[in-house]
Order: sequence, then structure tokens, then C-alpha cells
Amino acid sequence: MPWKEKQDAITGQQASSSAIERKTRCNHQAASILNCHRKKKQDAITGLQASSSAIERKARCNYQAASIFKCHRKKNKMQSPGCKHLQVQ
Repeated sequence: MPWKEKQDAITGQQASSSAIERKTRCNHQAASILNCHRKKKQDAITGLQASSSAIERKARCNYQAASIFKCHRKKNKMQSPGCKHLQVQ
């Protein structure tokens, strides 16, 4: 095999090796980006679920507070001197 053909074969192998390395690097970067997007999406879903739970807890607390407040108002109203309701003693 003449020297030029050997050199071309070596150069071709090096080019092929470089192309494979570039492709591997690109695949690795793409996988990293995909994992990052998955994590962001999962974090967003988790955040929405946490937010939803917090809203439900707040609504429950507000409902309980309103019930207690209404109960106190009703007791105060029934105990006032001008109340026409039956007063329990």
C-alpha cells in the first residue's frame, strides 16, 4: 500500500473517530437537556400539587374560622338583652 493511501486511510479513521466523538457529545448534551426539562416539569407539577394542597388547607382553615365566628356571633346575639330568642340559663 503506497504511503498516500495509508495516510488517507489514517485520516479517514481519524475523521470517523472525531465524528463519533462529536455525535457522542451531542447525544450526551441532548440527554442532559432532556433530563433537565423532565426535572423542571416534575418540579412544576410538584409545585402545583403543593400549591393546591396549601390552598385546600387554607380553605379548610377559613371554613373552620368562619364556622367558629358564626357560632360566637350566634351565642352573643342570643345572650344580648334585646334578643327575642329563648335564652338558656
